[in-house]
Amino acid sequence: MAYRAFGPSGGTLRLGGDGIYFLSLLAPQSHPQPLIASRIASSSVHTTPAFSIATTTTRSASTASTATATPSAIYRTTARPTLDFHRPNHFLSSSSSFSSSAIHHHSPRDMSSAPPTLAELLARNQEWQTRTLEVRPDLFKSCAAGQTPKVLWIGCSDSRLPESVITDTDPGQIFVARNIANQFNPEDDNVISILTYGVQALGVEHIVVVGHTLCGGMIAASEAAVAGASPGGALGRYLTPLVKLAKSLKENEEAAKLEDPEFLLLLTQESIKQSMRHIAATEIIKDNWAGKESPLSGKVMKKITIHGWIHDIATGKLKDLSLSLTPPEA
Repeated sequence: MAYRAFGPSGGTLRLGGDGIYFLSLLAPQSHPQPLIASRIASSSVHTTPAFSIATTTTRSASTASTATATPSAIYRTTARPTLDFHRPNHFLSSSSSFSSSAIHHHSPRDMSSAPPTLAELLARNQEWQTRTLEVRPDLFKSCAAGQTPKVLWIGCSDSRLPESVITDTDPGQIFVARNIANQFNPEDDNVISILTYGVQALGVEHIVVVGHTLCGGMIAASEAAVAGASPGGALGRYLTPLVKLAKSLKENEEAAKLEDPEFLLLLTQESIKQSMRHIAATEIIKDNWAGKESPLSGKVMKKITIHGWIHDIATGKLKDLSLSLTPPEA
């Protein structure tokens, strides 16, 4: 499947056929774009040059099977913030009248201490609820009235990546699917159900696939690709698409030269793009992009844009990979 590429000034993008697109880890291009609006940019999002795309190779049928359903999807790099919800009080807006840090704030705790007990978790919840009512007395009433998130976050189950904490957002602002290694597997009813409800009932406008460094799922898939066998049981079955992707990368001459952590970063980025393609290939997104009425809301919903981000565990910062999938006519 061919993608059209739109690169930032001076950027180098080479996409081709059914190729896997390898990101150059050594030669980032100058890319001054702000990643998202100023509120997060000033706190938790790292503005980093966009990676260039260095080499291509052919994907195996197993990794390309579902991607062929969206031949007109577009990978787009953009020089503007990728999330603009046109809402003056949205959590990404610098004009927001309230910072959810007031909710998340608590007295500093020794992060080297043991994890909290269940009783401590309940006590902390009471403290949080009390503080929240002091600064946002209507927040819980608003949540009880319903949810209107504009973002569907597909992330990893890793305990170090709580999306509302690392994006400093309020309850009700992000609809979430989390699993091992932030995968979107079109055969997984759980993630398909979340996508369906998010797009057709809630009317999310942006889907963000968020990978991260030091991912145990990526490490396991990479090791299995070398050993020639996946972990057993449910975990092994769930990691099978990642193992296949890791094997296909290791068959590429350029990628095979990479050692950890560079190879793991490459695998993480390619997994994000594979999930983006799988999302775009679903009937849910194709119907949305075609402007069809939602069977759940009875309305024509706003068209979805699909994004890829990565979170650096060591710094706490999010980075936009500067690739998005948009409706064919966009």
